[in-house]
Amino acid sequence: MGLLKFKEIFIFSLFISLGQLKPLDAPKYNKNGQVVFLGDSITDWWKNDGKVVWDQYYEPLGAVNTGISGWTTQNIIDGINNGMIDNLNAYLAVLKIGTNDLAWAGVSEADLITNTGRILEMITAKNPGVRIILLGILPRGEADIHERIRRVNQATRNFADNNRIFFLDMEEQFSTGLGQVRQELFWDDRLHLSTQGYVVWAQTMDSLFTSVLNAPFAAKVVWMGDSLSSQWLSTGVSIWNGAYAPIQTQNFAVSGHTSDDTIQLIEGQNVLEGLNPKAVVLLVGGNDLQRGAQAPQVIANIERILQHFRNRFSHARILLLGLLPAGGVPESVIEQGKIINDALAAKNNGDDLRYLDMRNQFADQNEEIFKDLYQPDGIHLTLQGYEVWNNTMFPNLTPLLQFN
Repeated sequence: MGLLKFKEIFIFSLFISLGQLKPLDAPKYNKNGQVVFLGDSITDWWKNDGKVVWDQYYEPLGAVNTGISGWTTQNIIDGINNGMIDNLNAYLAVLKIGTNDLAWAGVSEADLITNTGRILEMITAKNPGVRIILLGILPRGEADIHERIRRVNQATRNFADNNRIFFLDMEEQFSTGLGQVRQELFWDDRLHLSTQGYVVWAQTMDSLFTSVLNAPFAAKVVWMGDSLSSQWLSTGVSIWNGAYAPIQTQNFAVSGHTSDDTIQLIEGQNVLEGLNPKAVVLLVGGNDLQRGAQAPQVIANIERILQHFRNRFSHARILLLGLLPAGGVPESVIEQGKIINDALAAKNNGDDLRYLDMRNQFADQNEEIFKDLYQPDGIHLTLQGYEVWNNTMFPNLTPLLQFN
């Protein structure tokens, strides 16, 4: 559904019957900066004539407006160099710039085009994995400058690859011909937009904006853990290819890994560098217990991993999975596992961190595993086990990929 359809309040349905989630707590999810708008006064005035539209459609996404009246392409370059979009980790940027360059700043068409390309590169460098909607310069009410705008738009559309950068020319919606604008969409200066102009901008951009924002992108989901998770790519690969590969899940799980090993992947090997996922899945700790680790140390390690996720991925939500039952393990190990799961469950806040307990799907009330879900070692899963895991978890993961 497009952003401009009537919006009801979203309540995430967590499908309690499929996987037991703990009660909700205070929201922690940080939306601020998921989307960033860059530009001049026409972008800046979303805060004024466009405020009603902005508040309804973009503010709920945590969109940040960095537009400043009078700015040219060089101003945006300087602003980015001075930290204007640092630490946003935006998933989508909307850039509309250039009218001041042509109108009064004395910037040549060639330099304007070059500067636009440089801005696109800078936005990408500051926001790993970001997609950019580059908007054509809007028409103006004088034939000479309108001709120049058309030439620049024709050139800058070549920056679009329809994968990372998308171009949208809105001349048809705002102009009736060369040097002619739809007056009801503009102020008397035939440059700045009226409230109706912002409505038309949002309506024109809606389809592209919505599709780009919600499309899969590199490492939209990051997954870490041990062999239970890594074997999604072997035993469970048929399910993985149907459910998780299409949403661009990157699986960093390694067979045999403990929570210490996962920390080393993050801190020593920097495997998360340059990623900006929408959700993170973590299941780790079983190997720790098999090797004699005690619950407090495992819990502390998992807390350290979670803190890395929060520090690196400012907008990501975390799906923290409880340890699965295992067959043939000592009672003392089972008890340590329960302590860990209880501690992890207490971290659930129902918003940026969700805890999912799947023990009831894999063992009975006496901790006897369902053998058809496990390989003969009683630890690793069969294909049927991965089917149960997917059926339990996927409905809980899907809401975490939403942007509002």
